[in-house]
Amino acid sequence: MKNKISLPFLTIILITSYLLVVSAISAPAAAVERKPILVGMSWDITGWNAPSGRPEGDGAILAVEDWNERGGVFGGHKVEYLFRDDESDPIKAAGIAREFIRKRAIAVVGGASSTGAIATVGILAPAKIPFVHNAGSLKALQRGPDGKVYSFSSVGYTPQWPAVTFHHMQKNSYKRIALIYTKAAFGIAVAEEVRKAVVEKWGPKYGMEIVSDIGVEMKAVDLSSEVAKIKKSKPDAIWCGLYAGNQAAFAVGLRTTNWLPPPPFYVIDAWVHEVMAARGRKLMWGAVGWGGVDSRRKDVQELNARFKKRFGYESIGAMLLGYDAMNVILHAIDKVGTDPLKIRDIIEKEDFPSFRGRQGTLTYYNAENGYNALKPEDHVLFRVNEKGEEIIE
Repeated sequence: MKNKISLPFLTIILITSYLLVVSAISAPAAAVERKPILVGMSWDITGWNAPSGRPEGDGAILAVEDWNERGGVFGGHKVEYLFRDDESDPIKAAGIAREFIRKRAIAVVGGASSTGAIATVGILAPAKIPFVHNAGSLKALQRGPDGKVYSFSSVGYTPQWPAVTFHHMQKNSYKRIALIYTKAAFGIAVAEEVRKAVVEKWGPKYGMEIVSDIGVEMKAVDLSSEVAKIKKSKPDAIWCGLYAGNQAAFAVGLRTTNWLPPPPFYVIDAWVHEVMAARGRKLMWGAVGWGGVDSRRKDVQELNARFKKRFGYESIGAMLLGYDAMNVILHAIDKVGTDPLKIRDIIEKEDFPSFRGRQGTLTYYNAENGYNALKPEDHVLFRVNEKGEEIIE
């Protein structure tokens, strides 16, 4: 006798199946998994430029954390970073850039020194990977195989700086200029631009001349003899193309030679702030800083307070460079996604919000329009007085 399925049992099966189907249809769709986006970070945190590289790297990390806390980029993708220390070594910097390419980083931030940035962009540009760095040497500008620029500086480039500083010197009737610089890519490049500016414009037009011209090794920690030589040349002002470590040694040399108060010495704002944060504000008495940052601004002070709470030390200038550089990349990714070519296009075409700029903009190279920099009158210039206070000019 064949087994028969009872009608009630069949009814239960049909009802159960119906409910399962309805439940599956009406249940909310599972959240779409959004893969994290990888960005490379290459900073010199243990090499000779560590006084700048470390806070720049930490500033970039803070920017990533801020974006992730707000929900990520491009519709909710979290940002991951691959952090590497290039140790201020161009060979290591190039190797790190190759690693970023192998691991499919869609963009790279770093290059606290021109020495590292030049090596990095030499690998990334041929691979058409956008690179935002904090190096000033024009050699860090290299084009990809498509003829487009893939490297962008958040500090501007060395030809821009003489225009700012000499404009201020001329306004104050300084004519005898001493030049001291670090014998590394950035220092050499900026020294060439200073000499060129004096020969081509500021000498013939305003009577300026270079009365002392000294290069120093990047690992030098005692510049007393160099300061003594500069003192003998009796300059009205001193142009310092020095990395932060050398700049601190220079400031100590002023005290060792009892050259106080010194003539005004011109230093990019990031280095002024880093030396004051690490060695004491009074050490930089006599400095004339220039750049896009006004450290009195409320937003800058708030960001610096968050940075100090997060990392346990103070930094203004260098931290902001790293923070801004990473923000440029993440802003572009948030707008166009993960295509490196589209990211590059956005960086080139747009001015980005920044804590640094008085006008709310970064300075970077625009391949189409040339130097997209703040004009001399738009830069913030300040003098450091005997108490270590920054007096805005």
